[in-house]
Amino acid sequence: MMIRKLLASRTLEAGRLFGQWYVIVVDGTVQEKCRTGFEDGLSRGDARYRYVIQACILCNGIRLPFLHEAVDVHDALRDKQDCELKAFSRLAVNIKASFPKLPIIIVGDALYGCATVADICGQNQWKYLLCLKEGRQPLLWEEVLDLLPITRASHLRIHAGTGDMAPLHDFRWVQDLPFGKSTAAVILEGDITKDSATLYAWITNMHRLTDERIPELCAVTGRERHCIEDHFNTQKNNGPGLGHVFCANQTASKNYYSMMQCAQIIWELFYHGHLARLYGWARQTTQKALAMMIADGMRSFDLPADCPPIRQLRFVT
Repeated sequence: MMIRKLLASRTLEAGRLFGQWYVIVVDGTVQEKCRTGFEDGLSRGDARYRYVIQACILCNGIRLPFLHEAVDVHDALRDKQDCELKAFSRLAVNIKASFPKLPIIIVGDALYGCATVADICGQNQWKYLLCLKEGRQPLLWEEVLDLLPITRASHLRIHAGTGDMAPLHDFRWVQDLPFGKSTAAVILEGDITKDSATLYAWITNMHRLTDERIPELCAVTGRERHCIEDHFNTQKNNGPGLGHVFCANQTASKNYYSMMQCAQIIWELFYHGHLARLYGWARQTTQKALAMMIADGMRSFDLPADCPPIRQLRFVT
């Protein structure tokens, strides 16, 4: 509901790729760990963790939880092991049902760089930019290497700054490659400095790859995929304790995770929309330290007499 209101109020317009596509980064992480194992609902007794796949929407460096889907270790109803890609197919159904006309581009790591994810995005009329690794798609990788020498026109070189230490961004791309039920393009970016060289590779169904669009596409999507890792790290080490066991019951655990993401949205909006603008020194202080100072300040003052009553939030099916 919060994300829906932000989209309706056009608060996230500045983060749209090429002024059109909302950037959605997807990844999975361990929600809870338990040494003795869980014995409830859809999990076997030897399951020592709960897993979740999270989608975050990006807007100028701000990451907001979008939707998520639980990855059950074992589905007793179907007697099958669940996995991250199966959970992504369920997540895609929920995204399409909740936001049927929202133009989005899905960004994911090499696990998602497969025909299954590409076909799901194609069916939903979504764009995608996914990390590509040689071992994940060996035949596609070999085809790209064979075609690179004869596609010399698809080449862009950008110097980021001046001087010997300024990095050089070298882009090469190959288009119209068969991938899944459609075609895709592979983009290679080499970051070259005086002391090192790093290669990035992505596969995408984005059309009209020109010299003007390639750098923005890679910078706004592929190079920002780390934002969801930062999101997980914040919640695990500097926030509500993602990864710790809070609930023995699986349903209660899923509800707690949902509340954790709601709290994250509220904090991101409060910090970037208010604190960082109101207090210049806030940018030199960690967000965890700011939150602790605000909590100490709230404990030092009594609640006003006309404060609304504390209410309960209940989950229903």
